[in-house]
Amino acid sequence: MLSPNRRSPRLRWSDSVMPRALVLALSMALGACSGTDNPLAPGTADEAPVPASDSGAPDFVVTALTGQRIAFASYRNGNQDIYRMDPQGYQVNRLTYASAYEVSPDWSRDNKRIAFVRPRVDASNVTHYDVYIINADGTNGHWARSTPSPYNLGNPQWSPDGSHILLTVTVQGVWYAGWLQLATGKIGFFYNGFAAVKGKQPSYDPTGQKVVYIGSDSKSLNMINSNGTHVTLLTAPGPTLDRPVFSPDGKRIAFSNATATGDQEIYVRNADASITRLTYAKGTDLWPSWSSDGSKIAFETTRNGPLQIWIMSATGASPTRISRNTYAELTPAFSH
Repeated sequence: MLSPNRRSPRLRWSDSVMPRALVLALSMALGACSGTDNPLAPGTADEAPVPASDSGAPDFVVTALTGQRIAFASYRNGNQDIYRMDPQGYQVNRLTYASAYEVSPDWSRDNKRIAFVRPRVDASNVTHYDVYIINADGTNGHWARSTPSPYNLGNPQWSPDGSHILLTVTVQGVWYAGWLQLATGKIGFFYNGFAAVKGKQPSYDPTGQKVVYIGSDSKSLNMINSNGTHVTLLTAPGPTLDRPVFSPDGKRIAFSNATATGDQEIYVRNADASITRLTYAKGTDLWPSWSSDGSKIAFETTRNGPLQIWIMSATGASPTRISRNTYAELTPAFSH
C-alpha cells in the first residue's frame, strides 16, 4: 500500500529496501527473463495451504450466501497472511502460510486467482516487494515473474481480461503508475506524451478503457485512458488521498481522503462529479472495496482500536464490523 504513516503495519515503498542505483531504460520497461523461464512457474515450496476453516458458520448459512468472498490480510496467526471470508465475517479460511509480510490481495475478474504483495530478495540480495499469485483456494502459489524485480511493486489490480496486473512501481523513491504483463513478466509504465505517469494505486474501470490513480503527491485523484492519453484531474487537490476503485457499473469511484482533523475517511466521486462523504467515525477509514452488485463497500478502520474490516452500504449506512479479532486485519477485497 501507499499511504502516510498510520497506526497499522504498512509497506512503505520508499524505505531502505530500495536499491541505491536504478536506471530507467528508454523504453521504461523490463524484460521478464532470458531463456525458457516461465514467468508463471511456481516459486519455492513455502506454502502449505489448508482449506479448513479457522472459524465457520453452519452449512445453512453458507448456502444462503451468494458465494461472494472477501480476501484480506491478517496477523491472527503470528505472520501477516492472506485469508478469505464471507461478507458476514464467517467461513474464514487461511490461504497462505509463508513467514512473510503479505498484503493488498486482489481477485481476478473470474474469481479464480488472487494477487497480492510479499517481500522477495533480488539478484543483488536486496529485498523488494513483489507480486505473488495463488488460486482462490490458496493452491498453486507462484511469483508473477520468474525473476525478482529490482523495483518495489505494490497495490496489484487485475485487468478485466486477466492478462496483466496494474501496479505501483517505485523507482528511487518515486511512484509510477505501471503494469505487469503476466505472459512475459514485462513491467511497463503508462505514458502521457513522452513522460511516464507519476502516481500510485492505478485501477481499471470495468471496461478496461480507463485507469484511475492517485497523483504522485498523494493529493489528487486522476484518470487516464488505458492507452496513456488524456489525463483528467477528477478532484481538487486534497490533504491525502488513497486507494481509488471504480464501482462495478463504472459510474462511481470510492477512495479515502484525510479530513481537516487528520482522520482518513471514505468518499465516493459520483457520475456527476459530485463528492459524497460516507464515513464519519473518529479514526482511520481506508481501503474501500465494492461488492459485485455495487450495493456494499468493505473497508478497514481503526474506529474501535486495531485495524479491523467493516462493511457498509454504498451510501454509508449501517456500518458493521465483520472481522472479529484483536490483531490487525486489513486491505479487504471483495470478489467479483
